[in-house]
Amino acid sequence: MNNLKVENALVVLEGENKNVVLSGRNIPSVKVTATNEINTYDVLKYTTLVVTKAAVEIRGGVRIMANIQYYDVILKPVITEKSMADMADKKYTFLVHTDANKTMIKEAVEKMFAGTKVASVNTMNSVGKKKRRGRAVGTTAKTKKAIVQLTEESADIEIFEGL
Repeated sequence: MNNLKVENALVVLEGENKNVVLSGRNIPSVKVTATNEINTYDVLKYTTLVVTKAAVEIRGGVRIMANIQYYDVILKPVITEKSMADMADKKYTFLVHTDANKTMIKEAVEKMFAGTKVASVNTMNSVGKKKRRGRAVGTTAKTKKAIVQLTEESADIEIFEGL
């Protein structure tokens, strides 16, 4: 383990493989466990987590933040009377990716629009509405809006100019 520069590790396997679990006990600072025996304490205790691909598939997948680039975060600007009135206070409203967080939105605005400096970001999640078509019932897509407040010395966003 010293050659790998790993202090301690948790290895998660797909099933009850007794031979691997027993041999894992011989390695100091390593715990080998099955997917049905994993708990939060073990995940937080160990600095390195090794999960086999089969264990992830059995567990139903691991929810990891989507690999969203900064140009995928902002989908389109929201043009309403209220959002246009807020532009005087350097507040801009955008429709953003549903998995994007405030930090990602801030970085995306600062990279996409040169000279801008974001002071704060407020987000709103909207759940999809129920819609019917005959007997079939479904929901529309969920959306997320972000209101971005720019600093006073920041440059204005040009896409809103002339509207």
